[in-house]
Formats: sequence, C-alpha cells, structure tokens
Amino acid sequence: MSLELHLGFDMHDLASEPPLCYQRLKLRHRAELIEDEVKAVAVPLPEGAYWYEDDGVKLRAADCYGKPLTWIPAITLAHRLERLELGAWDLALLAYLKGIPPGTKVVLWWS
Repeated sequence: MSLELHLGFDMHDLASEPPLCYQRLKLRHRAELIEDEVKAVAVPLPEGAYWYEDDGVKLRAADCYGKPLTWIPAITLAHRLERLELGAWDLALLAYLKGIPPGTKVVLWWS
C-alpha cells in the first residue's frame, strides 16, 4: 500500500473550533516526497478536525495510521510544493492553494 495525502481545507476559520474540512483534495504526487517537505513545518492539531465521511461528519484527532493530525498554512504548503516536480493535476492544486487566503489551515490527512 502506498502513502497518500489528502488535504482538508478549513472553510470556517474559527479559532475556537476545530477545523471543518468539508472540502478535500488529494495530491497525486508521491506522498512520501511531500511528507519530507512538510513534516518539519506542520503544526500539531490536538483538537482534531471535523472530517466528512460516508456516514456523516466525524471529529478526528488522528489519521488512518493513528498519527495525530497536523496542519500547514496554505501559502506555506504552496511554497513547499513548488520545490517538487509536479504533474498536471497537482499543478492545478498548487494554483488553488495560491488562490485561497494564505493563512487557511490545510489539514494533512495521511492514508
């Protein structure tokens, strides 16, 4: 099984609430290379994040591997991804990251 990275975007941006990630995108690039780029700058998310699943919204504090969720500001993630050789789909995702508010919390969900 290969490592995958899904990005959850905090759309309500309320400091008093865990991020609400109803909009998610998956990076198609080799996730292990992206992990090397973001691991050092990812911020722990001890309160977890609200994650939409088939049976409704769940508050999740850990990813599929049981590791605590982390987040990274959209602009920081964009700068990190610019260092990598990306395919067409991931370049589109990079353009999206550059177009949203730079401080948007992007939750990193490894699966």
